Amino acid sequence: MALKEQIFLIAADPRFALVSRVLVIIFILLSTFLIALVVNKVMRKAFQKMVLRRQEHPEMHTDTTQFVVLRRVIQVLIYVLGFALIVYVVPEFRALSYSILVGAGVAAVIVGFAAQKAFSNIMSGIFLAISEPIRVGDKVTINNHYGTIEDITLRHTVINTWDNNRVIIPNSVTNEVEIINHSIEDEKLIQTLDIGISYDSNIDTARKIIIEDVRKHPHFIQHFDTSGYVPSDTSVKVRVMEYGDFAVKLRAYFWVHDKVSGFMMEKDLLESVKRRFDEEGVEIPLPYRTIVYKKDLDKKRTAKKNLASRKKK
Repeated sequence: MALKEQIFLIAADPRFALVSRVLVIIFILLSTFLIALVVNKVMRKAFQKMVLRRQEHPEMHTDTTQFVVLRRVIQVLIYVLGFALIVYVVPEFRALSYSILVGAGVAAVIVGFAAQKAFSNIMSGIFLAISEPIRVGDKVTINNHYGTIEDITLRHTVINTWDNNRVIIPNSVTNEVEIINHSIEDEKLIQTLDIGISYDSNIDTARKIIIEDVRKHPHFIQHFDTSGYVPSDTSVKVRVMEYGDFAVKLRAYFWVHDKVSGFMMEKDLLESVKRRFDEEGVEIPLPYRTIVYKKDLDKKRTAKKNLASRKKK
């Protein structure tokens, strides 16, 4: 038998066709994973260089958020193209895909409902990358979680909180809730400090102590304020907020570098101001409560009645 006839017989053998198709599928899968891995690695290195360039040259505009989302989208497209290539190369898969597409009406509805939330997260991730209310590296507060945006995937946003935890929020939630972005323009902010003093204490003395302690704290910054909350001459303002049940409530306004330094400064001032108040006789009052028992009220009523009856006699 000639060599050509032997090759023809081997090629016509169903077992050979099955083995060849399995090998083709394995080759396409391995190629897809390898391409996705290489592209992800190259783009990750490019992202790291972009971050370093941004740190060295803050004035340069580098769109890191859109770059991160684009990297995720490209990876998904590579896997989708790999799957489509397998369907196209293998005739049985091609015929099966036609059958599925023909009878996919009910299945599409079921899958659509099942994947609705996932698709919503993906679309929200794309919208976040386009509109950029938050960016990778921004300091934000989302759902009472304060931290730095570490990553924005196609499904969720990752926040590295101030205590080094990772909070993972679905993109659909991030796209709907209120976001406080501390980094869009300027991280400097007005910090407040609330302290109550007794009605017998001198307000001017308390105000002087608070202003002095604020101004000597290392996190305090002299900043011109156009809003009017803080005067530009002292950069500290102490206002009487209200007359409480047992205290006159004061609030100090001052500028700090960022939210973290403001938090630390507030806690330090609570301690230092308390010590100064003790030294200079400014009282931070405790709540006073007078408890009257019902039996004591009955005794008073009885005593009043007896007194009234004696007077009539």
